[in-house]
Amino acid sequence: MPCKIRLILALWPLVAGLASATPANSGDYQKALDLLKQARNAEALPLLEAARKSDPDDPDVLYNLAGCYFSLDRSMEGTRAAEDLAGRHLHDPVVLLAAGSLLLDHGSPEKAARILSSADTLAPGNPLVLNLLASAQLKAGDSAGAAASLERLLSNLRRTLSPGTRAILASASQTAAALHSAESSSLAFGTLAAEFDLMADHPQQAWDILHSFTGAAARDADYYKLLALAATRLNRPAEALTAGRHALQLAPERQDLLLNLAGIYQTARDNHAAISLLQDAIRRGAVSPEIYFALALSQFNFGSYEAAIRSCDRALALDPKFDRAALLKGRSFEKLSKPREAIEWLSRAMKLNPGCEFCRYELATVFIGQSRLTEAEPLLRQVVAATPSNSSAQYELGKLLDARGNTAEAVTALQAAVAADPDQDKAWYLLSRIFLRLGNKAQADRAMTSVREIKQRRLHAAEEHLSSPSKSGDTLTKPPL
Repeated sequence: MPCKIRLILALWPLVAGLASATPANSGDYQKALDLLKQARNAEALPLLEAARKSDPDDPDVLYNLAGCYFSLDRSMEGTRAAEDLAGRHLHDPVVLLAAGSLLLDHGSPEKAARILSSADTLAPGNPLVLNLLASAQLKAGDSAGAAASLERLLSNLRRTLSPGTRAILASASQTAAALHSAESSSLAFGTLAAEFDLMADHPQQAWDILHSFTGAAARDADYYKLLALAATRLNRPAEALTAGRHALQLAPERQDLLLNLAGIYQTARDNHAAISLLQDAIRRGAVSPEIYFALALSQFNFGSYEAAIRSCDRALALDPKFDRAALLKGRSFEKLSKPREAIEWLSRAMKLNPGCEFCRYELATVFIGQSRLTEAEPLLRQVVAATPSNSSAQYELGKLLDARGNTAEAVTALQAAVAADPDQDKAWYLLSRIFLRLGNKAQADRAMTSVREIKQRRLHAAEEHLSSPSKSGDTLTKPPL
């Protein structure tokens, strides 16, 4: 099938994806498809059966025929058609995935698991296959198999999480939660469910699961790593620090735990502690691109931009394709008011990772600072086209368009900015100026009112923060060296 690769790598409509050839009786078959769309399945069935006789190997026909049988509560015939679909295309993972999905959805998880296992053998690591396989294994009573498939799915998603694969997370999280619920005493199943919750941005659910194992996980470094991540997401810095330190004490040789602890300090804005931790690890021989990058990030946050550049250079020396290090080096040059070098490294980061929206945004802001609006505009347009909710990019685009006299588009971009982030006071202020210039005083006043309200809320929040008593557990100290 010419569309096989595309379909394996992305979420796709199964019926549309399976079409590879036109059945011999294409007119009647097309009529059958139209009837299926109208939910007139009983009328579509004889046409589908005739299409199968004309072309018994066509996967699209077999898929739709099986689905039609199932919709008419003719489960045995639907199962046979789905198995026939898989049996005729044993070496096509797309077709096996479709057949397995049908069987899983219609009460045959054991058969679905066998077919999906074959698809996994042909296309190992595919997120969509692993997600359905785990669900089928769990429903078939194979808890260990389901856990193994979910672990492999997690490993894949850690490397390739994207808008497409994110759609799988909700289903996989439910499978992991069901696995944990079925065997609630299993620490391994609990931490698996918690990690899926964290990846799906449900830190409170992860926290609740992990806390149910407090007594059983005293020597499990991965457990404390996840607990630290959940606490960080829930803005509990003291608990995150305690858990992160304990994880590293349990397995001091693991760089992922070191980086995790450094990340906790960075999140808590204790970059001095992160720098001390990472520099001490480097002195003890813990060297990798990721450690040098983490050090560079803390140095950047601390305002030590020249030191950050040196650490980025060390990371890039070990991994010349480390796009985040190239990006951070460019941002450091920008902070040092060296636009030529900033443009060079931001452009290099974009070449290393063409999908990096932040690279485009940062490069555009440098171009704007150099009054190179013609070069900045297409970059900002690419960013907002990919992510319309990027309030900062919408604001910069609106400001740029206004400077170039494109008032109508500027207003559109600025309105998109405040729609995405109602607290974007700079966008509201510029809208007020533009409306005033256009003679629309009422809209100008409304926009300026928003600016005043935002500033008042920020002032009130700052006063509350200053007047609230400090909590002893909230201060993060330097880690022991």
